[in-house]
Amino acid sequence: MTIQTHKKILLVLVSCVCFSPAWGHSFNIVFIAPISEPAGQSALEGFLFATREQDSHAFEESDGHLGGLDSFVFRIDSELKPGPLHSKVEAIIRENEPLFAAGFIAGTKIESVLEKNAVTVVDPIAVGLWPSLISSPEKIHTMDGGDFLDVFRQRHGRPPDLNTIRGYLAARVIARVVRKSDSRQRSDPGKLAAAVSMELQRGTW
Repeated sequence: MTIQTHKKILLVLVSCVCFSPAWGHSFNIVFIAPISEPAGQSALEGFLFATREQDSHAFEESDGHLGGLDSFVFRIDSELKPGPLHSKVEAIIRENEPLFAAGFIAGTKIESVLEKNAVTVVDPIAVGLWPSLISSPEKIHTMDGGDFLDVFRQRHGRPPDLNTIRGYLAARVIARVVRKSDSRQRSDPGKLAAAVSMELQRGTW
């Protein structure tokens, strides 16, 4: 085998390691909510607030970071017509292979579509701790230990509403799961779902 052939093989191997999703430094999320309405806008705002809290770097093209990795958020307005919502969601899944789904999902028909396609749903209102969380929002802290209500008010000029908190906590759960996992674990939907459930049940923010 010639030296030139060896070089070509090495180049292919390096390309696979650097650009294969299994070895990548980013992941995708689908965010489903009535984004054209105030409630959905608030939830998305809270979610993106979390993605911009840590790990920023120069020349980034992502929507921020969660768990130390670049995160790309694909938005779907659940109120946008025409076409059935599940068709839009399945198209996003086919094209972008999201690991997680967040937004207004718990208890909706779209939840089963996501689970069928091995996308892990993250929605804080799906657990019994949600009432206690929203009854004492002053206990929620940012990832750096700051007071979430104060930090959000300083940046946006108003306090977060319940939908903002819902989106923010969903992103925080994803950040914890991603930071505690490796690429092999993130490729296993069963392990991801179990990790999300565990973080939701912890209820410490």
